[in-house]
Amino acid sequence: MDRTRYGGAEWGDGMPGRTSRPVTVACAQIEVSDDIALACEKIADAMSEAAGRGARLVIFPECAIGGYYPNEWREGARAMCWKAIDAALDCLRRLCRRHRLSVVAGAPRRTGGRILNSAFAIGGDGKVLAVYDKIHLTGMRSGRDDAGFFSRGRSLPVFRAEGIAVGMQICMDFRFPEPYRILRGKGARLVCQPTCVAGRSGLWKSGILQAHIASRAAENEFFVALCNSAGPFQNMPSQIVGPDGDVLARAPLDEETVIYAEIDPLRRPRMDILGSLAEDLYAIEWRGD
Repeated sequence: MDRTRYGGAEWGDGMPGRTSRPVTVACAQIEVSDDIALACEKIADAMSEAAGRGARLVIFPECAIGGYYPNEWREGARAMCWKAIDAALDCLRRLCRRHRLSVVAGAPRRTGGRILNSAFAIGGDGKVLAVYDKIHLTGMRSGRDDAGFFSRGRSLPVFRAEGIAVGMQICMDFRFPEPYRILRGKGARLVCQPTCVAGRSGLWKSGILQAHIASRAAENEFFVALCNSAGPFQNMPSQIVGPDGDVLARAPLDEETVIYAEIDPLRRPRMDILGSLAEDLYAIEWRGD
């Protein structure tokens, strides 16, 4: 089997200039709301703490800036505060420069007449490294929830932050293994996953959501850093998972906090899963032969 689709025959991230230096990653579990000023305060506090703890990359929840608007839509909101969101993103870039921190944070964005549920990756120099738009929207068949407000994304970027090849996914994406395998094929060694999954009616999902995150990490032999909104009634906690599906750090439920884990981009899994991938058979089945 040709391993080059999954980062090359030798263990590494498949991208030039890779580093073997371990990096401390943080997930800032804050409660998501449409109060943009409050969100900026919480983000600034979390980044200050993370910088003091030696973190180099901080992940914030889905729609941490601007609020998760399918929720707000159901409650009667009809207008997005685009200028306030843009100002908050500018503030986030300044904070990245001040603390020399890379950040992945969720926010709605508007482009070409479409509204997208996006994750912004910003480097320690304040420059935008990549933007990922959520692909798997809830309510695609009914036209409600995500699909009643957002347009779906169309690409899976991989970028370099703090010497690591990084991909992004958002919330519902973790239900589907295919994009993670594509990110692994593009060389990703870490997937940052902003999430907003909370509410009493969804607590039944807790077990399967935890299983999904462990599987996505282990089946691709990379790290996943998932940052969820701090409730109320979180369906799963924020967590950082290793290439064997092992939980390196986990936040308490329904509590605003920052968790940390040191990740080694060259860490080998205990079992070579990708070496047993029947890639040739899948190609035949997908073609319909």
